[in-house]
Amino acid sequence: TRPGTAEEKLSIREIDAIIARFDDNGDGELQYEEFAKLWTAKRRDALGTALNGDGGDGDHAAAAGEDSGLENAIVVCGYGEVGQRLCAAFEADSRRTGSKTSYIAFSQNPKRISEGVINGATVVFGNGARPDLLKAAGVEHPASIIITYENGEKSRDAVKRLRGVFRNTPIYVRACREAQVKALMEAGATQVICDKCQVADGIANLINVPYTLETVSAQALLDAVPPLWEGEEEEEA
Repeated sequence: TRPGTAEEKLSIREIDAIIARFDDNGDGELQYEEFAKLWTAKRRDALGTALNGDGGDGDHAAAAGEDSGLENAIVVCGYGEVGQRLCAAFEADSRRTGSKTSYIAFSQNPKRISEGVINGATVVFGNGARPDLLKAAGVEHPASIIITYENGEKSRDAVKRLRGVFRNTPIYVRACREAQVKALMEAGATQVICDKCQVADGIANLINVPYTLETVSAQALLDAVPPLWEGEEEEEA
């Protein structure tokens, strides 16, 4: 249906024009990633209109799409529990300071997206590890990129793909296992935060044991961590 209406249908010509705009391979159909770009661009337009306080003027809305306030946004790849907590922290900081923290989260889970939008989060559909989708969302020069996936191999692939385009952007990556740290650093991560290490650090501090992770250079970290990627899971007591 036509935007802003409940029943008015788009014409065939209008539908063909929309498909042509996002049909990267020219086959006359929208593939999954092409549709994701369309959805993301539409969401970007809506975000731009909201950020600019527009009441719906067509020309202004088009300009808002080009200037959505996300050009230098923080990018969050993944909107699971970690991604949701990060976005909630950004929103809380915005309320505390009175200045909007520019960020955008990407998810491929429609249910999580719907819940996030209802809660006021800036979350859109798509794979945040695709630089073309980031640009479709209006993010040209991300302030930083945060990868929150649980799957280590998926995180490594995301780092490599994003580092190839955003060479100077800080990329922070979550790791579920210490054995994943070296591969993520070699892929181009700026810093890797290991779940289990952080838990150990937090509990140690709670019981007043002066246990903290030593801050080392990236190369020192690469040298220190065993070259394991697909190794066995550590045994639990």
